Amino acid sequence: MSEQKQHGKDGHPPIADNFLLQLLRRTPDNIYFKDAAGRFLLISDAMARYCHYADPADARGKTDFDIFSEEHAQQAYEDEQSILKTGTPIIGKEEKETWPDGHETWVSTSKEPLFDDEGSIIGTFGISRDITARKEAEARATRYAERLKAANDGMLADLALAGDLQTALLPGEYPVFPPGTNPEHSTLRFAHVYEPSQTVSGDLFSVHPQSDTEAFIFISDGIGHGVRAALLASMLSALLRDRIRADHSPAECLARLDRSLRAILKAQEDVLFATAFCLTVNAGNGEVTYANAGHLSPLILRGGSGTVEPLETGDKSSGPALGLMENATFRSGTARLYPGDRMILFTDGLIEAVDARSEPFGEQRLASCLKQYADHSPAEMLAHALETARAFGGGRYFEDDVCAVCVERN
Repeated sequence: MSEQKQHGKDGHPPIADNFLLQLLRRTPDNIYFKDAAGRFLLISDAMARYCHYADPADARGKTDFDIFSEEHAQQAYEDEQSILKTGTPIIGKEEKETWPDGHETWVSTSKEPLFDDEGSIIGTFGISRDITARKEAEARATRYAERLKAANDGMLADLALAGDLQTALLPGEYPVFPPGTNPEHSTLRFAHVYEPSQTVSGDLFSVHPQSDTEAFIFISDGIGHGVRAALLASMLSALLRDRIRADHSPAECLARLDRSLRAILKAQEDVLFATAFCLTVNAGNGEVTYANAGHLSPLILRGGSGTVEPLETGDKSSGPALGLMENATFRSGTARLYPGDRMILFTDGLIEAVDARSEPFGEQRLASCLKQYADHSPAEMLAHALETARAFGGGRYFEDDVCAVCVERN
């Protein structure tokens, strides 16, 4: 090459060479040119620092085998030999670099064939950008995601177990009257449907004998959904077992539950409460004594006429939700079930199922379902109501917990 061609007409390097020199000196990326044997011809200042060379010229004639571990150097050599044979570049390949002292770094590498003036491939050149910080952040994020997944899986497993335990605590069999009677011939017959909207439910119900002639029925609906509502239901279930005696009237039952619940929740900043309805029904004469804590009024399906009517609670027996007000009072009301009559207690999840127009299923549609299946068993009647409400809501899951209990005077 002539002196003029090397330095230009004014004695300075050609403009293109000057640009390249500035790029090699200033870029933060590792830029390198290699011959066909993989020996470095030219590297950027950044790569010299990266490889711990005092001067970029110190790398001339060396190969990756002089700098990196044999495993990484061999892979880089094979990649470059492939480029020499095919002319196909490698773009954006992420490589782990293992150094002789064992520490690892990561780069994003692009390599191209290096041509001479005749268009023959005489080597390769490439750019490697240090992405170690990003890869370490990705590794930390992966580890965090794995820990989070493990914790989430554990929580879901715990919730599933809690849901199974909730279901297991539901009445497996109902009392019969008189005691020892075949369930089909019992004076009082019972049925229920229960479907949590999530893994655990805030709805609760209980059916047990108050005496040889009287049944006790309790239903409640905790505020909200999920774990918080389920914990509230669990507290009420425990209180119902521990604090309620056979000689307590429905009003006394609600008052005791309310005081105990408020004592437990007094340190909580969040407002937690549950609506509830409880009653006793005499198997001999069908007399019902009931009390209400802000709950929906049950419906009565009259066996003689086939009509459905609400149990009028009114001001006499209606009180506030449990845990909501200090010194709350509850009063008992009375009603009567005649032979063939059924009383249905339910939570609002059943009637609040909505269709595509956001219209709720409502009590009127529920009453129609009950009348349609009046000649079926209590269990079949409740199952029909549940599936009708589900179909009304588009056949999907209920957005709120659903619970309904039926007592029939046989």
